[in-house]
Amino acid sequence: MSDKVSLIKGVFPEINVYTGYSAPNWRLFVGDFRTKEEADVFKQKLLKAIPELGKEMYIVSDKVNITMQN
Repeated sequence: MSDKVSLIKGVFPEINVYTGYSAPNWRLFVGDFRTKEEADVFKQKLLKAIPELGKEMYIVSDKVNITMQN
């Protein structure tokens, strides 16, 4: 799992990456997006940069960390 985190952070250091465990699977959450469309745009960038992760990528709804900008 940590090798995938390092791989993603190496290509996209500005993106938050979180791990979670839901028996029996570890899950890796990438990014904090407000909409499915934003997530899909990033998913395409991630797929282009790291194609070997393609079969493992899904967009899911979850709580996200959004910072308020002034």
